[in-house]
Amino acid sequence: MNGDNMKNLNIIIISLILSGMLSLLASCQTPQSSSSLDSIPMKAYDNQQDYSFMWWKKTIKTGNQIFAIKTNNYTMAFDYPNLSINDLSIHNSKKPEDLVLRETNEQSFPVENHVELNFGFSVNGDMSWCKTTSGRDDDCQLIATGKYFQRRFITNLPDLKSCSAFDSGLEISSWPDRLSFILKVTPDEDLKNVAVVTNLKFPSKYSELLEKGGVKALKNPIDGSGFIILKSTDATSISVTGTTVNVILEKEDLSQAGKEINSGIIIYPISADIDSKLNEIAELEEQPLLVSAEQIAPKKTPLKVVYNKDLGWHEVILRTDNIESNKPAADPNESNPGPQDDLNNRMERVKFSVKNPSGSDKVLRLNFAKGRLTQDGSSVFGISGISGFFAI
Repeated sequence: MNGDNMKNLNIIIISLILSGMLSLLASCQTPQSSSSLDSIPMKAYDNQQDYSFMWWKKTIKTGNQIFAIKTNNYTMAFDYPNLSINDLSIHNSKKPEDLVLRETNEQSFPVENHVELNFGFSVNGDMSWCKTTSGRDDDCQLIATGKYFQRRFITNLPDLKSCSAFDSGLEISSWPDRLSFILKVTPDEDLKNVAVVTNLKFPSKYSELLEKGGVKALKNPIDGSGFIILKSTDATSISVTGTTVNVILEKEDLSQAGKEINSGIIIYPISADIDSKLNEIAELEEQPLLVSAEQIAPKKTPLKVVYNKDLGWHEVILRTDNIESNKPAADPNESNPGPQDDLNNRMERVKFSVKNPSGSDKVLRLNFAKGRLTQDGSSVFGISGISGFFAI
């Protein structure tokens, strides 16, 4: 669906929250049309064949602690102990998901394209680059994994000075079409004149620089493949020298203790025709889809929707309305389980609308989020439902 007809996509989400589980049942319809599936444009199913897998290339107890990600657009192998990217390769294989699932490591990674990753934290010009990890498997935290989305947080990095060990680290998140590396730093004391730096050096074959506003691309002039690159939301600058992309958050004023600052790189691997894809991605990120949501049960009320550029999704903030329970909502700092349990053992319904303000197709990723880990979220701990792709 594009902006030529400025249609909205109205979708009802029925969420069943019971014993910490969230089920999503979606029915879709466009205005002035029947509710049958035939009324949905076939374009909406373009991403149905997308997939994403994440696994340890060997067992973490006896192997080399390299975790792998393969999607229908790229492969990535990350060396956890050495904080290095052993492979980041673009592919355009049409191999079905069920066959990819049965591949060996050698079949999934026939070649390796090393990409050099460096990231660190500077205080008063004294840069500390992260080179090693704690060596503990538990510090390579699995945050989310599923058909479409993978997310890890590597914490307790000994080279991050003056920072909270377990609230600071490198976040890696992956969708089938995009990948991000975000360095998150939470100072454990008030600091001034700090910088959070992330840079990537791509292979020399990606030698041609393209630019569209603040969005960059490194192109292989031979086959038109390459990487489209953006800075994360809070970063203050992005620059490209040769095939090295450098993203920085520079902050001269006070960085408060306990308050996170971050900087990172968002990547779209492109297998062909990167020139036209650059325009599409720039418009997608600079003019994101307009999403509005309303809870219609158990209590009718508008819901807050936020586009999270770093994670690539629109976040629909669910509520915990005290409708039938006599217990008060839990304090945000209270551990789970708590008195909020009765408030979430029920059916919730959300209606949302999507409007595309532009003339080109865009991808919509949704996260129906409830929990303390969500900004302004309710006090139940970490319930979320992440949708697949809608092409709109």
